[in-house]
Amino acid sequence: MASTTTDDSTISSSSSSFEKRLTLVNSTQESVQTLSLWILYHRSQYEHLIKTWFKVLKKSKPLHRLTLFYVANDVIQNAKKHNALVYQQAFKPFLNSSMIYVKENAIKKKVQRILEIWRERGVYDEDFIDELLKKLVGTEVYEKDKEVTRVIAEFQPKSLCESLIRFKQLEGETLVKEQMINNDLKLIDGMSIENVRKLKDKTSTDAYYIEYENSREKFQEYVRYFERLLHERKTIKQHCKQAEIFYDAQYQDANIVVEAYKNFGDKVATLKKKLDSLIRDLPETVSPPSADNVPSP
Repeated sequence: MASTTTDDSTISSSSSSFEKRLTLVNSTQESVQTLSLWILYHRSQYEHLIKTWFKVLKKSKPLHRLTLFYVANDVIQNAKKHNALVYQQAFKPFLNSSMIYVKENAIKKKVQRILEIWRERGVYDEDFIDELLKKLVGTEVYEKDKEVTRVIAEFQPKSLCESLIRFKQLEGETLVKEQMINNDLKLIDGMSIENVRKLKDKTSTDAYYIEYENSREKFQEYVRYFERLLHERKTIKQHCKQAEIFYDAQYQDANIVVEAYKNFGDKVATLKKKLDSLIRDLPETVSPPSADNVPSP
């Protein structure tokens, strides 16, 4: 009985200590990795540690939930290296349940990025990642994001250019066909039962028939060209939509790079100001004594 009481007391104390660690961890890489290594080292207590992680996650504020997700990410991705693969499977049900707690707009995109990295690196299987993403962003948004990802991966600017060239060429050819049938409009307009009845002999009837067939074939050819033109327009419209998605993503990526360089430049400028200030405060350099003033031995 005394042993059981001692074990319960130890677990309670350990839980309280770990909760404090989870509460105090911050989003810096050093803080996240330090706690992650501690969790990996105590892998024998994995069930208790994961349940405590989820408990603290639920009652934390959004930004701290993101930090705790960073901790889980570091544990999961480094589990194999530290002979603690048990964490990858043990975390799965809690990750599934945690999605409703990380849906806030301030952190959702960053959590989504972690899930995408897990997919890219094969940390978890496709079906599980899909399940998490649907819970995180909603099925409709997820399907749309999936399509955007596909377009960005598959879009070829060359295809858009080739479609435009084909369309321009086909448009010109269709216009020629249209001009050709315009010359036959009077014949078509003049066709009626009364005019046919006026044909008195075989020669005039055959001539009329040949002219009619020629006009009909021109119209049919024009219709075929026009249908191809409509199809090509739909293709271009689709390419343009994909181009908009692709170049918008490129623009956003470029903005991220520009912002990163801007922040780096600001840090360098701030550091330069500090160095200039320190240089100004340095004592003036004392000139070394000349050879004439050096005492003889």
